[in-house]
Amino acid sequence: MAQSAESFTGRDDMATYHAQVDLPYPPQQIFALVADIESYPQFLHHLASARIRRRKDNTLWVEQVVRLGFLRLKFSTRALLEPPTRLRVVCHDSLFGMFDQAWHFTPIASGGTRLGCHATYEVRSGLLRLGLGAALPEMLATTVKGFETRAGQLYGPAR
Repeated sequence: MAQSAESFTGRDDMATYHAQVDLPYPPQQIFALVADIESYPQFLHHLASARIRRRKDNTLWVEQVVRLGFLRLKFSTRALLEPPTRLRVVCHDSLFGMFDQAWHFTPIASGGTRLGCHATYEVRSGLLRLGLGAALPEMLATTVKGFETRAGQLYGPAR
């Protein structure tokens, strides 16, 4: 059984989200799952698409389209891979004033992984802040839960 914790803090212009969940799979497997960005739309239903546009060493340039009700919002991110301990996603696209997300993959005594997600973001447009800013904490929580569910599908039941 996975243990989890989650918190969200925000102001009008900036918000922070933090979550962690203990998973019964080794860090290498969980890192591979989170780094498989192009598969996200298969199990993260708020993403309409995710495409790696360019790769160089441990850096990926990614184009994503997020679903927000009837809207589809396209934005670009840069993912910095530090296997198997950390994956950082940054975005300075016009959609966001700033978006910085770090995934941490910490080994735990059981042989599993403590998956941590920390995101700080600002939505620039006042109008978008009402929709996207309000929806982002739920999208982030859904993403963490999605990785937990997907790990069980890919790697089998917890041992």
